[in-house]
Amino acid sequence: MRLRIIKRLTADEMSARLNAFGRRYTAGYSGLQRKCSDGKATPEEFVDYLSWSALLDAYGNYLENGELNYLEEEYRDTEREDFSNALTWKRLELLSIVNSSWAQSINELARKSGRNVKNVYEDLKVLESLKLIRLVRVSNGKVTPQGLVEEIHFLMR
Repeated sequence: MRLRIIKRLTADEMSARLNAFGRRYTAGYSGLQRKCSDGKATPEEFVDYLSWSALLDAYGNYLENGELNYLEEEYRDTEREDFSNALTWKRLELLSIVNSSWAQSINELARKSGRNVKNVYEDLKVLESLKLIRLVRVSNGKVTPQGLVEEIHFLMR
């Protein structure tokens, strides 16, 4: 079985991709932009230009507002041991709660899910390692879970 996941990239992921574009195109963003506007870019370069432009915009928005809004579609194979064991029904339920309501803390999330705080925290760490959520330490020292997943589709092929 495969999963089709639409998720928000983290700031680190956006930064890494921006750096990769910078390494790939030594003339930089403006050089690629010029090549595209002159009609000299290959289809692959044009797609890269559009992606780079969208990433720059999303990363700038993150720096200004702290919002992650760059969505990406990815496919994951559930046959892999780490993924098939990690996506339990309880973790999927937590993921759903995190994405549908803003829990201000892990304690609040545990209350909403009717589960033990320690078990919720352990499950959140697993979801974070899969890059389905991120755990953010806020000013009062509490850790707030933030969902990165917009959609998960189970594909039966």
